[in-house]
Amino acid sequence: MVITFWVIVSILYFITNYAFKNIILSPRKTKEDAFNLLSEKNIYNKENFDESILEEIKIKSSDNLELNGYYVKNSCDSNKVMILIHGYTANHYMSLQFLDFYLNKGFNILLIDSRSHGKSLGKYATYGIKERDDIKLWIDFLRVKLGNHIIIGLHGQSMGASTALMYGGKYKDIDFIIADCPYSSGRDILKYQFKNIVKVPPYPLYQMVNTLFNIRCKFSMNKVSPLDDISNLKIPILFIHGKNDKIIPYSMSKKMYDIRNNPDDKILLVKDADHVDSYMCDKVTYEKTIDDFINATIKYI
Repeated sequence: MVITFWVIVSILYFITNYAFKNIILSPRKTKEDAFNLLSEKNIYNKENFDESILEEIKIKSSDNLELNGYYVKNSCDSNKVMILIHGYTANHYMSLQFLDFYLNKGFNILLIDSRSHGKSLGKYATYGIKERDDIKLWIDFLRVKLGNHIIIGLHGQSMGASTALMYGGKYKDIDFIIADCPYSSGRDILKYQFKNIVKVPPYPLYQMVNTLFNIRCKFSMNKVSPLDDISNLKIPILFIHGKNDKIIPYSMSKKMYDIRNNPDDKILLVKDADHVDSYMCDKVTYEKTIDDFINATIKYI
């Protein structure tokens, strides 16, 4: 009986640490990884990339981490800025897929490496808790650089999309959000992934993993709640999600869209698209939906 108890404890300890590492410390993509993936999906060609157009910028986070961003000035005189926020394990190179589209729309662009990704320092991802405060520092930088009367949009994917939603709900100082495959709740997405991907019961694994987050990373997944953050946010949001997403179910975007019930919001559900795959799966519809959304939104700004 005692042996069985310690076997169970040992198994739970192993699974908890395994889950912690995968959720917080998965290997980050390199520049080469990003370009290989974009090329494989036929969405961006490395040969088209001119690194000289990126103005590298460094800022310090509130907890003293050096964060890297890359500013691209539009060739026309513009007061519009799009901040591109990548997902977990990615980097700013993954956001290059949207570069030409937004430049052609007349936007200046800020690509960022989120904390613990790319060239930005940090050990842990915090699923939007600390990342949204980092976005505030980037926006403060942009207002100093371009003035206070700029139009700012956030376009995020996966964790970047949820970070954008959490940022908007907390600071309420941007004009619109494009959220591509966001999760609506940190607690719910982990429980979903434990049950449907890892194939283990969420209880008590979620509680054990979240305890490690609290101890080692100083944040709780219970506090990660884009759904709550945007409930009273008045700006327009475009939700985009692949209907074949196996990592974050599209029902999370649908739920946020439905609960907000904002007539200025839009939603695009892409048939057959997997996680962060909607642009690659249907580029024409993706761009047209964003184009229509932005045109309608900016008329009212």
